[in-house]
Amino acid sequence: VRFHTMGATLVNGAVPYEVATPYLAVDLFDLHYVQSADVLTIVHPGYAPRELRRLGALNWVLSTIQFTPTISAPASVTATAHAGTGTADNTDHTYAVTSLASDTLEESLISTASNTVSNDLSLQGAYNDVAWPAASGAVRYNVYKRSNGLWGYVGQSGGLTFRDNNITPDISQAAPTLADPFNGADNYPAAVSYYEQRRWFAGTRNKPQNVWGTRSGTESNLASSIPTRDDDAIAFRIAAREVNTIRHIVPLSNLVVLTASAEWRVSPANSDVLTPATASPRPQSYNGANNVQPAVVNNNLLYAAGRGGHVREMSYNWQANGYITADVSILAPHLFDYRTIVDMAFSRAPHPILWCVSSSGELLGLTYVPE
Repeated sequence: VRFHTMGATLVNGAVPYEVATPYLAVDLFDLHYVQSADVLTIVHPGYAPRELRRLGALNWVLSTIQFTPTISAPASVTATAHAGTGTADNTDHTYAVTSLASDTLEESLISTASNTVSNDLSLQGAYNDVAWPAASGAVRYNVYKRSNGLWGYVGQSGGLTFRDNNITPDISQAAPTLADPFNGADNYPAAVSYYEQRRWFAGTRNKPQNVWGTRSGTESNLASSIPTRDDDAIAFRIAAREVNTIRHIVPLSNLVVLTASAEWRVSPANSDVLTPATASPRPQSYNGANNVQPAVVNNNLLYAAGRGGHVREMSYNWQANGYITADVSILAPHLFDYRTIVDMAFSRAPHPILWCVSSSGELLGLTYVPE
């Protein structure tokens, strides 16, 4: 399978510009995607998530997504002890450093640990100096000290050195750590979308009802902290009566998750935004969706039903204080019964029509003007 640029200048007069992909022809209808500017995110449960980036009219790059911070930690950290005056009762001190990106202040993963130094920082004039080389793209650095096996925050530096004069490490502000959930076969997501400054993934074969969201303001950073912070990556499992793979993630006024047998709304509990502590999935209806990528029209969602071959509408209802679904093909059941929808797309102009490809080979058009 190759991607072709349509309408681009032809190379050598006849050959269109192509980008080779690992996908097979049988995989096409299971590819799900979302676009943000010139970046197309593509997922399939049998392949690692990939990005197709348009860098120029004839410069497109398809690459596997690395779920790490965009900035690296300093390559090494060195600690030097300076003794104070008085009788010393030395204890060991070990440090590590993270980088903060200059444009977004995104924090890197933690560096390797420094050498361990022994010092009694409670004595007058005692201190430890911490130093590290510059990290590319960093504007500031966070410094952490090990305490009972955990890295606690001790301060921030705009340079390449830091002085610890008996600062107590703050364990409530721990360094970020990374656990990549998409690390091999059967761990690749089937659904992807954007919502509230995060890129969302869901529905691996090993964890079909799990949802993951990147750190706030990032697209590929799945790092988190202990204890969790509001901007940490989000991960949760939808606990349902039936185990059904999540097939679609759709951003409406809330995050909507469609499975094979139910529709869920993920909203923040006692908060205005989704965080690791507030994400609260709630069932909205029990119909289910098939694998065809749904269409968003205004603030409504049109999707192919998981059973029965019909097309359904999902919209917010203030009386129900949630989302309700309806069958929009109920007036023409003879076009849908005993068939399935294999693809769909919405045309906004010149007429608002939802086009559906039926398993019968017919092209079905729904003029959709709900108001």
